Amino acid sequence: MDLISRSCEGIPLLITAFAANINEAQKTSTHSVGLRGRTAEFHSVEEGPQLPDQVRRALSHICRDLPVELMTLLQYMNMFPRGYMFEKDCLVMKWIAKGLTHSEGEAECHFSELVDRNIFTLVPPTGEHNLDEAEPCRWQVNKLVLQFISSIRSRAAFVFTRDMLTSLEPPTIRPFSEICMPRWLALHSPVPADIQGLMQTIDHWGQNVRSLAVSGLVDQVPLNKFNYLVMLDLEDWKNLKDEDLLQICNSKMYLLRYLSVRKTQVSKLPPQIKELCSLRTLDVSHTQISKLPSQAFELGHLIKLDLRSTKIRMLSEKIVGLQKLQHLLVGGDTTLSLIKYPLSFTPALGDLASLRVLAITCSFHQCSDEAYQDAWLSSLEEMEAARVFDYTLRAR
Repeated sequence: MDLISRSCEGIPLLITAFAANINEAQKTSTHSVGLRGRTAEFHSVEEGPQLPDQVRRALSHICRDLPVELMTLLQYMNMFPRGYMFEKDCLVMKWIAKGLTHSEGEAECHFSELVDRNIFTLVPPTGEHNLDEAEPCRWQVNKLVLQFISSIRSRAAFVFTRDMLTSLEPPTIRPFSEICMPRWLALHSPVPADIQGLMQTIDHWGQNVRSLAVSGLVDQVPLNKFNYLVMLDLEDWKNLKDEDLLQICNSKMYLLRYLSVRKTQVSKLPPQIKELCSLRTLDVSHTQISKLPSQAFELGHLIKLDLRSTKIRMLSEKIVGLQKLQHLLVGGDTTLSLIKYPLSFTPALGDLASLRVLAITCSFHQCSDEAYQDAWLSSLEEMEAARVFDYTLRAR
């Protein structure tokens, strides 16, 4: 029963389907054989690609009941590796960057509906977070729903993964055929994997790919072949190097709107970052980056800048150049040394006309200087008076 409960994750129709599957197995076999068959069936549900017929019919009913926009969002979740856990705000920004939703409000409504349907489920807290900070809520997609959508998606070639591409026989590949035009490409591997052979096969596809996700231990990805990307998600790519980031900036990706190097080992953001002139979201959180080059403040279309849990301790007054910036996130293990800033820095934040969300963590002793307290208070009052504003100043 515990295995059924974990697999179904609270969806009554799936629980009923599992019960029907067990009942059928018991009717058509002896007790001992039924037990062995039951164990094998559950194993295949959690580990393998095959689903029992009753479960597939239940999942088909669930998916038919989904609005088209929710189904599209779920198809997009195949871009992530198995067992992927995500934070709501990060996923919402990815949806927006990909053009799957038109606004943050619409994206949050879709997210809530998927939660209400038990398709998105909350991951239990690990208890490993710092005691002085709230552990962020993390979510997962229901494994059975995602497995079913993955199977119907593979037939439609909606998202290409590494396994799908390696399963294509080169003689069947025809120029300009639908199967040869992947728009979304995901490359994930939990073990070391050199994909040079794969990339040679799809060399002529690079110009068609609009969204690329790479994670795990994949190696030797020729990022310079994907010049027309709109979205590049490198979260948790273990083999991402500073040279790769420089290559991205020098590859004339003029259409790129979203770049995430979250949870990677990169330590430097190159000055050439300014070449990504269409960038809306830049996520360098949970990296070793210690400084933002002044050229980063020339990204005039930037809407979200996530610097949480980096080694960045100072921000330039040139941040006022980011007039379209709406989300500035600095927190987690990152602490800005406010006392080292000139008093002109806080009014500079107040001059960010589009800023909607500000999250900054500082230490207690950094809050003791009255001049800085007055400057921060004045700046925050100006922001609140000018627009709807959500800010968090955490002292620790």
